[in-house]
Amino acid sequence: MLEALKRKRGATAPDSEQTLRLSSERYSVPELLFTPSDAGINQAGVSACIVDSVTATHPDMHAALYANILLIGGSARIPGYRDRVVADIRSLIPMEYTDVSVTLPAE
Repeated sequence: MLEALKRKRGATAPDSEQTLRLSSERYSVPELLFTPSDAGINQAGVSACIVDSVTATHPDMHAALYANILLIGGSARIPGYRDRVVADIRSLIPMEYTDVSVTLPAE
């Protein structure tokens, strides 16, 4: 009786799959990580936060820190995320820091 009631209400079996189709959201949502101002959020993006963090340290450490950036977390798995961080950081820092290394661990 309970199963018949669930079917009548439109409930699906727990092992069924749902499909969510994304179009422009696939690109616009990750873009907010880099430019939150596009959504009216008055905060710095990921790349700007990295540069601000390095800038807050002693200048003698800047080169070493730019050469050892590690991306972790679910957002780091977004296709093109690492390349975008590298490009943004290179555009935000002085040319004297030639070694910018951004690592994305396998797991």
